Amino acid sequence: MRKKARTAKAKSKDEFQGARASTSNDLCRYCTMDPKIWSLLPEDLTNRVLAWLPIPSLFQARSVCQRWSSTIVSSAFLSMHSEILCQHSPFLLFPSIGDSLLYAAFDPSGRKWQPMPPMSFLPSEVKFVEGVAGGLVFFSVEAHFQPVKLFVCNPLTRSWRQLPEMSYRRTPIIRHMVVDEATKTYKIVVSGNADVYSTRDGYSRYLNTEVYDSVTGLWTETGSMPSRFDPGWSSADCNGVLYCMVNEAEAVNHSLGVITYNMKDGQWSDHFQQLPEGFSLAQVVECGGQVLMVAERYFNGSVKNIHLLRLEVDTKEWTEIAKLPRKMLLEFRRLCEEESYNCAAHETKVYLTSFKGMHVLVYDVLQRTWEWTPKCPFFSDQADTRAVGFSYSPSFSVMV
Repeated sequence: MRKKARTAKAKSKDEFQGARASTSNDLCRYCTMDPKIWSLLPEDLTNRVLAWLPIPSLFQARSVCQRWSSTIVSSAFLSMHSEILCQHSPFLLFPSIGDSLLYAAFDPSGRKWQPMPPMSFLPSEVKFVEGVAGGLVFFSVEAHFQPVKLFVCNPLTRSWRQLPEMSYRRTPIIRHMVVDEATKTYKIVVSGNADVYSTRDGYSRYLNTEVYDSVTGLWTETGSMPSRFDPGWSSADCNGVLYCMVNEAEAVNHSLGVITYNMKDGQWSDHFQQLPEGFSLAQVVECGGQVLMVAERYFNGSVKNIHLLRLEVDTKEWTEIAKLPRKMLLEFRRLCEEESYNCAAHETKVYLTSFKGMHVLVYDVLQRTWEWTPKCPFFSDQADTRAVGFSYSPSFSVMV
């Protein structure tokens, strides 16, 4: 069995690298051009051509020549490229296969998967993705009896940074990165501790929230999460407010819902926005300026359906906006392992990825329709695959 598993992993990795090589060969098929002629191409036209390259090709373009490498980081190019990226940006899929950090990008407009260059510039221990925002990718590294290590990188510029240790030695439950598009800076919010489970064990001090600011390069302690809540792993930011999944620990039935953290003043709200009864395995996302919840509803101990709910701004109540059609539900449940899945919002769509394989389910909030993406061709369905998706907007200008 082990030999078969290793063979499957090797095959998947070979397929991925083969796909990248094929893409590179296609690009270079007509590269026998006279440099004397092409060196005279006006700079603004060169910028425009490069700006329209697919993201994987743009990664490769930096290594073609010194002129292109400098062009891609010029202010004129960055301005043009940001305008084009506003039209569509890829949805990233990170599958965990063996010891490799492999990922692919899905272009929603063309409904095509593209292989992405590996992040070989990162330390080998960096593999687990916590989040993606503003062109940056946020990683964590955990080891027994060791402080959690946090890393941030920009795949496009191939730059990365290991963050300094937090003030409290803990395994934070809430780990969320927010990028300020105007200032091109970012903050990382952490709170809770997965290693301590009750106030009797001194848990209350781990409800203190710490924020890392890329401007200062330091952690700052802010307000504490209300002690009557147990934090969950899911969080989303919308209009300067962080929405975090929590359980109301003091309630008899451990009610599920969200509480909020104001990024500007560093304070938690005690107001509990509770989900209707019967929902479980909920994850919160921001989609088109709205706060949505993806959750399973149970009936007589079994999964009835997967629902999407919207948090109403005025009433602070949850309104159901969609549920998965029965046929798709049965297929999705078949693909999920141990009732586990991940959800992410990208532009005006919500993506559900099954942990068991390379299958992605999409709900279009505007069209109110469900559909499957084409299966990602670069990875095989394997027992140790854990597909996690993120919305990705490539950026040269956000520094780590």
